Amino acid sequence: MGMLGPRRSTYSGPPRVGSGVGIWRVRDPGAEVLAQWDCIVRTGSGTDVTQLSAWARLRGRAGYTPEYLLAYHRSRLVGGALVLCRRLVGKAHIGYLPYGPVISPDAPCPQPIRQALEDAVVAVGNELWMLFVQPPEDGHELSQGLLRRGFRPSLAGIAPVGSLRVDLSGGEQQLRARAKRRLRPATRWAANVVTVRQGDERDIPLLAELVACSAFAHGC
Repeated sequence: MGMLGPRRSTYSGPPRVGSGVGIWRVRDPGAEVLAQWDCIVRTGSGTDVTQLSAWARLRGRAGYTPEYLLAYHRSRLVGGALVLCRRLVGKAHIGYLPYGPVISPDAPCPQPIRQALEDAVVAVGNELWMLFVQPPEDGHELSQGLLRRGFRPSLAGIAPVGSLRVDLSGGEQQLRARAKRRLRPATRWAANVVTVRQGDERDIPLLAELVACSAFAHGC
């Protein structure tokens, strides 16, 4: 890690600040706070399931420990980041932050929240042997802020380099019409043999398995 920017205060519980932004760094903030955090992730832009608390539980099976950096403005949770850390040989620890930090879309003051989260990420990075951050897809300002604070570009593949987002707001016929010509026969075949249901957090292990199978098929 490079230079450390000015640190914000960290707290042992949700900060109750009259003004400004406070960061609560915690491994297990409790079910109520995690529900609020998951709601921010689901409604935020540019992020994905790798910032959900369910993903932290899943990665815990592989030896990763979560570090939540939760940003509060006037006692309200307005953003944060899920950093997943793991011990290597000896005392060396590494961490990765996929598609984060995340800021609530209705946050009243995005810029100071972003700056506070940048400071918190740098502080965590200075405690680790190595920290990889993949900002959200729309996180240009965040990327520039971290670069100014000492981060540098990396080719490490901590998360997929691209995401496929499908707009499901239209009806079935509209979705078929939007599909590329080579895919349209498959949609007619799928209508007879494929069942679609709405997933939830319990499906994340299955999603991870499907992503791994797809990566293997593409030689990744």
